[in-house]
Amino acid sequence: MVVDDVPLASYFIVSALKEAGFTNVFEYNDSAEAWNEFAQALLIDEEFDLVITDLNMPELDGMDFLKQIKSDHMSQSTPVIIASADHDPIVIREAYESGALDYFTKPIDTNALIESIKKLFA
Repeated sequence: MVVDDVPLASYFIVSALKEAGFTNVFEYNDSAEAWNEFAQALLIDEEFDLVITDLNMPELDGMDFLKQIKSDHMSQSTPVIIASADHDPIVIREAYESGALDYFTKPIDTNALIESIKKLFA
C-alpha cells in the first residue's frame, strides 16, 4: 500500500516498486480512504504486507496512520515505511519511535527504498 496525497509522488513510488518486480501494489491519494481499505483488509484476513506513507496529508496524516497501525494488535506487525519531504530530525525520530521500519526523505532514492524492502522480505 502506497499512500500519498500527491498523485505524482505515489505514482513515482508505485512505478519503482513494479519495475523492481513487486506485484499487488495499491496506490491511494486519500489517506482516509487508505485507512478504510487497510482496516477492511484486516477484517477479512487479507492484510497488506507493507505500507509506504507520506506524512503531511489532509484528514489523516501519515504519523497518525503509522500510530494507528502500530497501536492495533491485529496490525502492529505490519511494516511501515515513511516517505516524506519532512527532514526535521525530531519528526524522523518520532516516526522511528512510533514503529516506522524506515524513513526516506523526498526526493526518494528509489534504489535505497527497494533495497530496504528487499531486506524486509528476504
